[in-house]
Amino acid sequence: MPVTCDRHPTQPAWWYCPRCYKNLCPQCISKRSAGHLQEQTLYFCPKCNAEAITHDLSQAIQPFWARLHKFFVYPFSSKQSIGMILVLSLLSTLLTKSGLLFLGLKVLLWAIMVKYSFESLRMTAEGRLTPPPLSEKVMVEDYGIVFKQIVLYIALLALFFFVIVQTGPFFSIPYLIFCGLTLPAMLTILIINDSLIQALNPVMVVGVIFRIGWSYLLLLLFLLLLSGAPAALYFAVIQHLPEKTQLFMHTVASNYYTLITYHMLGYVILQYHHRVGYPVELETILVSMFPVGAVASRAADHAVASNPHEDLLDEIGLLVQEGNLDQAIALIEQRVDVSEIDDLDLSERYAGLLKMQKQEQKLLDYAPHHLELAVKAGSKKKAVALFLHCLSIDKAFAPEAIILFKIASWLNESEKEKEAIFALNTLIKQYPQDTMAPKAYYRAAQIFHERLKNDVQAKKILNGLIRKFPDHEITAFAKTYLKGLER
Repeated sequence: MPVTCDRHPTQPAWWYCPRCYKNLCPQCISKRSAGHLQEQTLYFCPKCNAEAITHDLSQAIQPFWARLHKFFVYPFSSKQSIGMILVLSLLSTLLTKSGLLFLGLKVLLWAIMVKYSFESLRMTAEGRLTPPPLSEKVMVEDYGIVFKQIVLYIALLALFFFVIVQTGPFFSIPYLIFCGLTLPAMLTILIINDSLIQALNPVMVVGVIFRIGWSYLLLLLFLLLLSGAPAALYFAVIQHLPEKTQLFMHTVASNYYTLITYHMLGYVILQYHHRVGYPVELETILVSMFPVGAVASRAADHAVASNPHEDLLDEIGLLVQEGNLDQAIALIEQRVDVSEIDDLDLSERYAGLLKMQKQEQKLLDYAPHHLELAVKAGSKKKAVALFLHCLSIDKAFAPEAIILFKIASWLNESEKEKEAIFALNTLIKQYPQDTMAPKAYYRAAQIFHERLKNDVQAKKILNGLIRKFPDHEITAFAKTYLKGLER
């Protein structure tokens, strides 16, 4: 599940602060230029001035399967890419005469389109999500990548004929399936390492497939649909057009879907760059995804709705940076009534400072209030971490019943079943008459049965629930659940 920004819960977090553990989005981060020529960009937490750590890009950007509609409009985002498709299609259509010269010219036009598409793949993998410009570098230089792709296809075709000669046509179908499954991985290796030998290395190919994971299968499905799209479009629409325009429109469709296919593969490399080993400049992606005007607008909106404790948090950040943690704690206690703090940022800072300074009794006294804020905000990881820390100090630590129940659910989700059971037992012992107690019994039984595979204990808990709370609404569900266990 993607991590969201602590201040903007609808925005994915790109960084987190190693000091205050705050998750930050591009609207919140503070950045500075560094290096002899100011060529490096560093990112800092605006509160405590610590250098922020970047989350994996795959959780910050939109996954490729969620932006299919954007792939299809990608060629239309630039007049140059549309012009490229139309001009190459028209020229290819005009070369209808037979002969080596015309065949060579058609191959050249195909090579230009593939080169442009490869450049689109490369730019997308680097985080630039607009079609390549029609520059000299894009159109003229580095046709080696096209040549290597042609050699790759020839090598696979030669191996296909070798398989037929050696084993007969029976094994040709598995070979073709194998090529279809591995070709995207081969192209990925070719663009990453610019090495034809590595692209044909089965070990390298299988390694890329496993590093991308199950998403690779989804990519194959999309690429298969895209490869068949021109033919499907021809039979559905193009063949019904005037005869003179059919070849042109079919070529347009082929070039259009070629560009989309390479762009999609580039985006997959971008999404999983940390797995496949492709270097990416974070600033390039940010500039592409957050144009200057849009960022300025969002920053202005953010400034209007700024935190009422902004100045206090800034002062605390400076004290923390200077190492004056006790003074930071004292400053919070002087400025606000800690029992009435309603801002999660400030509450997190206060609880974190108490934890760092090992003021355990103060932390135990304050933690129930902070956990209430964290639960309301859905801050799972931090709430669970603080709860477990408080338990390590005092096993009798017990926030309100509803808080205990919620944290137990989060602990169960995090595969900390024993800790979840402990939280539910604490709820039952500390708040036996609370309305959450019967639900705690039922949830504990579920965990014992479904996660811990202990049906004996699950039955014991359900029987206790039925006996102690015969009229509670959940008792009927408990009886049904118990019957299922006894079958």
